[in-house]
Amino acid sequence: MNVGVLLAAGASTRMGRPKALVQWRGQSFFAHGVRALWSTCDVVIAVLGAHAADVRHDVEREFGRLVEAGDLSRDLHVANRHGSRSLEVQFVTNRAWSRGGMLSSARTGLASALRTRAASILLLPVDHPEVSAETVVHMSAMMAHALQAFGGRRG
Repeated sequence: MNVGVLLAAGASTRMGRPKALVQWRGQSFFAHGVRALWSTCDVVIAVLGAHAADVRHDVEREFGRLVEAGDLSRDLHVANRHGSRSLEVQFVTNRAWSRGGMLSSARTGLASALRTRAASILLLPVDHPEVSAETVVHMSAMMAHALQAFGGRRG
């Protein structure tokens, strides 16, 4: 199982609003990140922190609209091709987001991902919406190749 971790816990103080909710090409940065990770990941763990309740509420509404519009059909088809039966996002909160920066969010997300017994874990900061699904698929393939070279052992 491949697990994606989307880091979306920062306060975005210079921006004045959560980066996860910034719109780019008709969708939030959050939606772009999740959809890119779904291209090869069975589950995406979204690490929230500052404004966690507001971010979660807004992205759940956004994904509801995407489902209603049928915009996730292709994502589900791709997920089925790589063996995933659904499109899943799990939310975790980094309670130390204000003290630990991105590293503490990465640790929070990685800890959650390791509990899934993931074969591989891909980490993506929310403020990189131009990372394409194709790039994520290539990274995942390289990780699978590396794991195979070491006999499939995690390390």
